Amino acid sequence: MESKAGEKVKQADAKEQLGKETCELDQLFLNLPAGEAYPQIQAKAWDGCGRALFLLALYLDGGYGTFFLDEGLARSYASAASRAGDPVAPAFGALKDLPGLGESVRVFVRQREKIRARAAEGDFLAQYYLGIMYAYGEGVDPSYEEALIWFGKSAAQGFAAAQLAMGSFLRLVSEEKNESWREKRLAWYQKAAAKGHAEAQVRLAQEYRLRCHDLEQAGIWYEKAARQGHPGACEIMGHFWESGYLGQADPAQALVWYRKAWLRGSPSACNAIARLYEEGRGVPQSWKQAAMWYKRYWGR
Repeated sequence: MESKAGEKVKQADAKEQLGKETCELDQLFLNLPAGEAYPQIQAKAWDGCGRALFLLALYLDGGYGTFFLDEGLARSYASAASRAGDPVAPAFGALKDLPGLGESVRVFVRQREKIRARAAEGDFLAQYYLGIMYAYGEGVDPSYEEALIWFGKSAAQGFAAAQLAMGSFLRLVSEEKNESWREKRLAWYQKAAAKGHAEAQVRLAQEYRLRCHDLEQAGIWYEKAARQGHPGACEIMGHFWESGYLGQADPAQALVWYRKAWLRGSPSACNAIARLYEEGRGVPQSWKQAAMWYKRYWGR
């Protein structure tokens, strides 16, 4: 009996230590610039800490003004975090595969009670992914209102992806209810973009471009995202330089950004590159090069 009691005490102590370590890592991630927090989190990840591995995945998925976006490596880190026992990490792959019926989504749904319990305890990642469950109706009845509640709890702790989600879902709610929540939406995008989250920077740029009609601010935020490897932002930067939205038109600079967009997986950038070769703008005119790029575009 004493040995069993001793084993239970050891398990409880280990759980408490793991919880303390998770809390410390979360605070590093949420409160320090990525460049400062990353080395400390990486050291824990190399020791096999599941939460640390998951946080590395989030850095590579969001950029955070420091990292070049790499979804493949981010998935690998998240998978390693799942194997190391982080209860929320399986949600990462599921979010990438939603909506769908793949294994990652099924695992996500099976974890819903663990995620709900962690969310109630204040885990910012569990709160965010519980919001995702309500947003997509995965394992729960869909509810934008519940999604906003849980996104809001995570966003209030400073999680950029949740702040982005708040802006995105406020847009959906405002369109459904015909209410003007643009200022609130813009404020959430600004919070997430200021943390360096690449997708949030693109959304903020879109707000400035399409709703505020401020091309200068739009260009600033598109470029920040593009320099982190966001394919859509790279392509739009090409369009801005080609059209002269950032001053004098510069087709050669446009070509640089279109090529970056293509390398990052944007097939439509091939069409823009082909057009520049066809018209001889920014590059010597070449029917051969134009045909090659058009072929890449139509054969995608």
